[in-house]
Amino acid sequence: MFNFLIKDGNFKEWVRIFCVIVGISFVALGIMISIKSMLGGFFFLIGFIIAATGGYAAQAHMLKLKPFDKAYKKAKDSYEQDKNNM
Repeated sequence: MFNFLIKDGNFKEWVRIFCVIVGISFVALGIMISIKSMLGGFFFLIGFIIAATGGYAAQAHMLKLKPFDKAYKKAKDSYEQDKNNM
C-alpha cells in the first residue's frame, strides 16, 4: 500500500529528508508564532514529532535496521507452529 514511501524495510531517502525539513519548518513556525499560544505549541509539537520520525528513520537506515519489514510475521508463524507442536 505504501510502496512509494518504503524501500527495503525503511523510508526512502526523499521521505526521510522531507520529514526532517518539514518538521524543522513546523518547529520554527511554532517558535515564531510563540510557543505560549495554543497554535504555536501545536506547530512546535507536530514539527518535533515529524522531524524526530525522519531522524530516527535516517539512523535506522545508517545502522541497516528495517523498522517497516514484515519479518515479524515469520516469527509469529514459527511461534504458532511451536505452540501447536507442544
